[in-house]
Amino acid sequence: MKSRIAGIALILSLSLAALSPLASAPAAHAATSAAPVAAHTSGLLTKFEFVAHVGLAYWAFHRYVWKPYKAHALGVNHKGNTVKAGLALLFAYHELKVAYSKVQKDKGLSKLAAPLKTLADKFNTIGTKAQQGNLAAADVTDLNNSVAKLSDAGQNMNITFKDLAPPLVPTGL
Repeated sequence: MKSRIAGIALILSLSLAALSPLASAPAAHAATSAAPVAAHTSGLLTKFEFVAHVGLAYWAFHRYVWKPYKAHALGVNHKGNTVKAGLALLFAYHELKVAYSKVQKDKGLSKLAAPLKTLADKFNTIGTKAQQGNLAAADVTDLNNSVAKLSDAGQNMNITFKDLAPPLVPTGL
C-alpha cells in the first residue's frame, strides 16, 4: 500500500513539474508564443515518457532477474523463477523498445539511442534464453553491466533511473 501511494505521488509530482512552466507563463506572453510553449511541453512529455518506460524496464529486471540471481534463486532448480525472469526480460524489452521510439523523437535524448538499442537487444536475447530455461550466470551479469552503462550515460545527461515498482503492482509477488 505504501509503495502504491509513493508511486502515485511520484507520478503526480513529475506531472506537475512538467506542467509548471505552462502555469507560470503570463497570459499575454503565452498568447504571442504558443508554438514554443507547445514544443517545450512536447519535449518534457517525451522525456517523462522515456524515463517512465526505462524505469519500468529497470524495475522488471531488478525485481525478477537481478534480485533472484543474487539470491541464487535462478536456474535448473528454480524453474518458476527462471520463467518469471524470462517474462520480465521480455516485458523489459518491450518497454525499452517504446523508450527507444521516444529517444528517436527527442534530439536531447539522442545520445542514449545506441546504448538503449544495445540493451533492448540483450534483453530480448537473454529473455528468450530464460524462457527456454537456458539462462546462464554470465548472461545476467552482462545484462546488469549493460544496465549500468545506460544508467551512467543517463547520469551524464542528468537523468536518473531508479528501481520503482509501478503503483498498480502488488509488492508481494
